[in-house]
Amino acid sequence: MTKSLVRIGTVEGGDLVKRALAAVIRPSSHQQRRRTAFQARPSRLSVMSKAEDV
Repeated sequence: MTKSLVRIGTVEGGDLVKRALAAVIRPSSHQQRRRTAFQARPSRLSVMSKAEDV
């Protein structure tokens, strides 16, 4: 019984790994659009520390 549960767990775990790798290798069109529109902004922490310096 425990061996069958281990087999089920490894099959499901392998499926999750495959899905994760597929997402990394070929990102979705939505993710590509988000990546191209990305604009870095200063973090709230850096804004607060700059405000204290002034």
